Amino acid sequence: MLGQLGRAYDQAMPMPLTPRRNHRATRFRASRFAAKATLLAMASLGTALYAPVTAAEPAMTPTEPPFHGTIFIAPDIYLDTDPSAFDTLTYAGQAEREMFDRRLDRAATINAHLFDATFTDGLSLEVRVNPEFARDRAESVARRYLVALGQLPTELRRNLRTFTLHDGDQLFGGGGRDVLVHTVQGERYAEDGILTETLFHETVHATIDEHCKDDPRWLAAQEADPTYISTYARDHPAREDLAESLLLCIAMSQRPERLPDGMAKVLSEAIPHRLRFFDEQLGWNIDPTAPPMPDTPPESRESGTSTPTSSP
Repeated sequence: MLGQLGRAYDQAMPMPLTPRRNHRATRFRASRFAAKATLLAMASLGTALYAPVTAAEPAMTPTEPPFHGTIFIAPDIYLDTDPSAFDTLTYAGQAEREMFDRRLDRAATINAHLFDATFTDGLSLEVRVNPEFARDRAESVARRYLVALGQLPTELRRNLRTFTLHDGDQLFGGGGRDVLVHTVQGERYAEDGILTETLFHETVHATIDEHCKDDPRWLAAQEADPTYISTYARDHPAREDLAESLLLCIAMSQRPERLPDGMAKVLSEAIPHRLRFFDEQLGWNIDPTAPPMPDTPPESRESGTSTPTSSP
């Protein structure tokens, strides 16, 4: 089982190897100019998610993905000031849990600090914090990340059962209805303005992959589209394509003003069938602060280590 768990987590795409800055706007200035240049080179500003194609205006058929990785395109998709559905956190003591730790590159049985977290949309999950954090520190660390998690769409979090926190600068991961966070790396994501965007990516792996990655309609959309949204998705199509594509789909439909100009046309020309799959098959309530929706039947949340469908 532990060997399987060692392959269970998606590995978040490494950060670009550029000098770090204290302010995220400085950190991303070059990448945002590059993204805008790419978009303007590919297309003019689009006004609809699915741009119509006419005989007088033939659609471009890109073969190369327009981006390297989608979490880096627009660090303002989610802002610290955006509302969060995170509500309460209650300490439940310590108990043994099997938790994946990238520093060990395997799962280990840990006498973790446990918390019950609730959200205003009616969802809840178990938070497991490595006891390398003292109890009070474990709670403050958990709250810090749960606020960001609560900014994600309700339906993305609906089947999330556990949230795992360790110290360390290893990359985030997602799988088996669990999201894995290493807090030193988490602070780096936060400084660069992409903490919630990265949690979005990993939560897709934790909750959506198992339902969609083998869906014939999704596979047909992949086959029909002219390219992938990113080279990361192209190089790992079974593992990364859903997470890479869905972030921009949600951003384009809900927060287009936070994306670079021309994004709608780039998406509609690069991955139109994937976009339609998300629109028609998921049909999500995007607002995390909306009234509660019925939850799925409760399941055991003790381990949160079932083998997910994505693997490094």
